[in-house]
Amino acid sequence: MVYAGTDKGVYKSIDSRENWEELNDGLQDLNVNVFSVDPKYQKTIYAGTWNSGVYKYSDIVPTSKYTIVLQVNNPFMIVNGTSQELDPWKGTIPIIVKEWGRTVVPIRSIVEALGGNVEWNDKDKNVTIKLGSTLVKLQIGNAIAYVSGSLVKIDPSNPKVVPEIINNRNMLPLRFAAESLGCQVDWDSSTQTITINYTSPP
Repeated sequence: MVYAGTDKGVYKSIDSRENWEELNDGLQDLNVNVFSVDPKYQKTIYAGTWNSGVYKYSDIVPTSKYTIVLQVNNPFMIVNGTSQELDPWKGTIPIIVKEWGRTVVPIRSIVEALGGNVEWNDKDKNVTIKLGSTLVKLQIGNAIAYVSGSLVKIDPSNPKVVPEIINNRNMLPLRFAAESLGCQVDWDSSTQTITINYTSPP
């Protein structure tokens, strides 16, 4: 998903900038001079105008149930029926690591779509994922992860399954990361499609 602030208002594209939708409902001054996307919730944007202050727009619809559908080699994911880029502006795709037979993905957009957040520690090469009361910490090249106070093997049947950096993107084993956060993960081998279902706790 891509947003743009212009001298004619605010626009959104969900198909890699092929088509643009106007988001000017409630925007009193179309001349936008400052524009920002919320780093935590990328479906929320702020537009500073010359004469009417700050305008806020959000695509976030309150919900407790989420379904995310991904497909190997497809840079888009479907979140509750809406298509959006898995790794905005980067075109990163889910891939199957042949040596393991496991799918890895850039996890940030998936976690943020569920209402969580992701932090990267470049010094230690750690990825920290927070969703609700669950905290998951993984390290590049390490087959052991930290899940809410416990050390857990990422794949007990295959110690070679680890987070990796591929094409300068952090790629995490999808099933482990999602299931550690309380998601149900289903794999359709005929279409190489992964379906993630998550219900946030009350």
